[in-house]
This record gives sequence, structure tokens and C-alpha cells, in this order.
Amino acid sequence: MRKNNFLLLGLLFFTTTISAQVKVVNLLTENRADPIGLDVQQPRFSWQLVSEQRNISQTAYEITVNSSKGAVWKSGKITSDKSVQVPYAGTALQSGKKYTWQVRVWDNNGKASASSEPAFFQTAMMSSTDWKAKWIEADFVEDSINRPAQYFRKQFSSSIRYCLCHRTWYV
Repeated sequence: MRKNNFLLLGLLFFTTTISAQVKVVNLLTENRADPIGLDVQQPRFSWQLVSEQRNISQTAYEITVNSSKGAVWKSGKITSDKSVQVPYAGTALQSGKKYTWQVRVWDNNGKASASSEPAFFQTAMMSSTDWKAKWIEADFVEDSINRPAQYFRKQFSSSIRYCLCHRTWYV
């Protein structure tokens, strides 16, 4: 009987300490959730705190940004209550790459949260040298004075049918 009381007390303590922790949610990069085509060299991060306790506030944070090759920036523990528009301060981001990031916070009771669920962002082409393109042009010499307008076409067949009785499309 006494053993069950200790087990119940331990379980109760464990659940209250877990539920009392701060949770980090709603991670945003440049005010967007998981943006693709981000053309900012130093994106800004934002997040929100959730806690079942009252009067909980953030006193410090730590941001980690990773690429497919590993960490590109670890902010370390920064004593600040700021959770909106925190700028990236790592190495230069590469064009067309996907990055994930997480944040961990400390509350005014000195307790650290677990790392947030990872959020991501993907960079766009950051400079004009990243773009590679060719003009589409005819493969013959054109008459520059009396030339007709060029157009490009390709024939294809479609097996899509519309049934009037059922008013649906079939492939």
C-alpha cells in the first residue's frame, strides 16, 4: 500500500512538472509560416509561448538554424524577452537552400523549455549571378524585315472525356 502511494505521488509530481513547462509554438520566419522563396539575407524569427501556469514570461532564448549539412548558426543562450523579429546572425545563407530552425526559451522561474518543433524556410535566388537562363529562339535565320511572328507549339493527345449524364470528367 505504501509503495502505491509513493508511485502515485511520483507520477503526480512528474505530470505537474511536465505540464508546468513553457512550450514554444507558432514559429514564423519573416512573419510567415515555413516560407519558400525567401529573398532576405538576414531573416527575422518570431515565436509564441504557451504555458498552463499564469504569469510566465520569457527571460532568455536560444535559436539554432540547420541546413542539410548541419548547424549554420547557434545563437547560444541570449538573455532577452524578445520573441518577435529576432534577426538571423549566422553565416551568409545560400541561394535555393532549405533551412530548418528551432528555438528554446527560459522562463522567469529559470526553467528551460524543450526545443520547439522544427520550422523551415527556403531561400530564393539571392543574386543575379544565381539565375541561369537562355532565350527561346528559332533554329533558323529569320527575315528581319518581313518576318512573321514566331510561335512555338507541340502536338499532344488527350484522353480526357466529359460525361454529360454524370457531369464529370474522366481520364
